[in-house]
Amino acid sequence: MSGRFLVAVSCLLSGCAAGQSLMADRYFEMGACHTAASAYRRYLHRNPAGDAVPRALFRLGLCQLRIEGEGPAEATFERLERRHPRSVYRHHVAVLLDARRSGREQERLLGRLRRRLLRLSGEAEELRRACEAQRVKVVGQDALLSRMSAERDELYQEIQRLQARITAQERIINDLRRKLAGLKSVDMQRGQGPTKRAR
Repeated sequence: MSGRFLVAVSCLLSGCAAGQSLMADRYFEMGACHTAASAYRRYLHRNPAGDAVPRALFRLGLCQLRIEGEGPAEATFERLERRHPRSVYRHHVAVLLDARRSGREQERLLGRLRRRLLRLSGEAEELRRACEAQRVKVVGQDALLSRMSAERDELYQEIQRLQARITAQERIINDLRRKLAGLKSVDMQRGQGPTKRAR
């Protein structure tokens, strides 16, 4: 144990104000906020005008922030500002409260940003679903286009086959016309020939 702690314990047992303050400081430094807050309250009750009152009020306010919330702590800090306006701890309080206000503003901003992020995430999900639906639709249209393209190719091949058959049929017809014309010519010559002879 440190000498300072032993002095604080002996002073506390004898009712010494400095010992009470030292003991409360020791609890505060150890992080025992409940015990430190009780010790600071006892010190402030017994020594309302002591030299360590500004520090005790400041540290009591810090303990209250941790264990009781902002309301009691702000009341203690206001008491410090009102009763000890020239204390260095008054400046610490102003910095601390500004930092907490700034922190609250940042938390509000962060909350708004989180809500906006959630809204944007929802919109992004809706867009993703819409895109997926469009993709499915496009895939279906691609399949339809593929089938139509295959049918078009088959029809094109069928048209080429029919054109080839038509061309072949036209050749046959042309050949038959030529043969028919040749036969007519032969018939005409035969038909004209005997009639001339009969005259």
